Amino acid sequence: MKILLVSDIHHFSTYDVFNGYSQSLSAMKIPFDTADMTELCKYYNHEMAWGLVLAKAMNADNQFTHILYISGIVTPDWLMRSKRGMKVGIIALDDPHASKITLNKKTFCDYYFTNEKKIADKHSDTYYLPTATSAFIPNQNKKELDKHLKQDICFIGTVYDDRIKPLEEICHWAMTNKKTVKIIGPLLKTPQNSIIRKFGDNRIITNDQTKMMYIGSNLVINMDRNINWNPYENKGNSTLEDIGEPYSANPRLYEIGACKTPQLYINPRKEALDLFGDNIFSCGYGDINKKIESIFNTHIDILKTKTDNCFKIVQEGHTYINRTIDMLKYITQKDKT
Repeated sequence: MKILLVSDIHHFSTYDVFNGYSQSLSAMKIPFDTADMTELCKYYNHEMAWGLVLAKAMNADNQFTHILYISGIVTPDWLMRSKRGMKVGIIALDDPHASKITLNKKTFCDYYFTNEKKIADKHSDTYYLPTATSAFIPNQNKKELDKHLKQDICFIGTVYDDRIKPLEEICHWAMTNKKTVKIIGPLLKTPQNSIIRKFGDNRIITNDQTKMMYIGSNLVINMDRNINWNPYENKGNSTLEDIGEPYSANPRLYEIGACKTPQLYINPRKEALDLFGDNIFSCGYGDINKKIESIFNTHIDILKTKTDNCFKIVQEGHTYINRTIDMLKYITQKDKT
């Protein structure tokens, strides 16, 4: 087996997954190489970049047996049709938000890995491969961090429309209670007069930088985006697969847990509570500030017990090494059939 791991073209959280699997394959000494579309697209248009990926995949000297695409949403069908004896897999990261796009590509691939359990339950030819976090966490003492990495409350992620109101509430609470806040990520349509602009940093940071920010925070906010809303459409979400309420948690759950920082998961998905129980804090959209206040009034020993438990849960079963082992086991079994 030799794998060609192909990244998504977007430098967002999908790129963190690409790096997570790259690190894991390397640590496990699995023969592989990468095709970094994010890097290629800095120098070439998308068509030329995909052409370079195809040339690398088809070069007999490289001896690839499997191609794995991270995300798959923008993977052109012609590339998947040109596999020439190689096995092809999609690691879908935007289910159920964009399932009607990615599920249509199952015809051209040998394995379809979904990040949403209900998709796997609904479609027998898919396999549930949850998100995770890197097994390699910075060994950093919070007290030794630079001042710019320290804050009371932190949220890192895209400020989609449905996240504006809760983030504004958090910012107002922080100002009233003299707490520091940092919001890092694309601000998109956040109004210019929104208080988020006062605390927002409109940029994308690396996964290592994200982890350092999490380590330096007293509380990290976690929330999912509304599945009924598509940032590329004026309203609604025509690419949504109808599965009801999603079950599976986002990668932020595992990233924060690995950094031993308390997190408040707003309106959490059921998987988060099934896995972490009351080791994470959670609340509905109507109780955010009340919950934040109670967290800051929680004794430090209780917080340490919760964060230590979260760290243990992540390290024992929710790193990309865990996911890689699971994925390769499935591929090996399916290749025998």
